[in-house]
Amino acid sequence: MGASGLVFGYFGYLLVRGLVDRRPVDIVVSIGVALSYGYVMWNSIGFGAAGISWQGHVSGFVGGVVAALVFRDRRHKPAADPGSGTVTLPPGLAGQ
Repeated sequence: MGASGLVFGYFGYLLVRGLVDRRPVDIVVSIGVALSYGYVMWNSIGFGAAGISWQGHVSGFVGGVVAALVFRDRRHKPAADPGSGTVTLPPGLAGQ
């Protein structure tokens, strides 16, 4: 047993996080990870190689993608009061 499923999960998380959060730093990290490790990770999946579980690698990658979607930073939209024409901010954003 190796930790390759965990490595592929983290790889998938870093790739998708930049796309989901849409922050410049995360996008740059995502592109950097894709360019640096994409080819190596694709070749290390082990399709057709005896004794290497490609299902574990793919499952780890899918788990990382799902984690990036589940744990993304959700943006809060200001709630508009239709009667007054003013915008009411959520409690955590009122002092900013």
